Amino acid sequence: MPETFNEVIVVEGNRDAAKIKAVFPRADILTTQGAAIDEDTLMRLRELNALRGLILMLDPDYPGERIRRRINDVAGPTKHVFIPKHACIDTRKNKVGIEHASDDTVRQALHDYVHDTTRSAKPIGRRDMAVLGLAGCAQASRRRQVIAEAFKLGMANAKTMRKRLNMFAVTVDQLKAVLQP
Repeated sequence: MPETFNEVIVVEGNRDAAKIKAVFPRADILTTQGAAIDEDTLMRLRELNALRGLILMLDPDYPGERIRRRINDVAGPTKHVFIPKHACIDTRKNKVGIEHASDDTVRQALHDYVHDTTRSAKPIGRRDMAVLGLAGCAQASRRRQVIAEAFKLGMANAKTMRKRLNMFAVTVDQLKAVLQP
């Protein structure tokens, strides 16, 4: 496992940054300062992505997903790390965030689950999602959960799941292999 990364790791807040620094002291980290990410920060992220690349490691909640989409729209293709919600919960305060994940979870996430969005594959369409049982059927949510866990994409509705699958260049054959018993 590298102790440094070429890319800059992007997190939401200072506590998230402190968590990453505790595990990877030499990593370069930039915080968005929460969901109210300003235009200057977005432009800085665009420049950093062109220069070094970005790894987005955002909270597994709605604001985290919104920030992820906004950064990708402005900065272009980035790498993504998803930590499951159950691994980021502070049960005492009932809060979700990267800061609450264990050091081992953070280490494992950055080691195993960095998804490169610069690759390309034949896009997965809405019809593919329906044929694979990932949308429009009673078991779709459960089947998406299987896919989310297999590819470390984070749980999502059908539209967001299709977008992530395409972003990470997952193929229909890869999906079939995971979904077959």
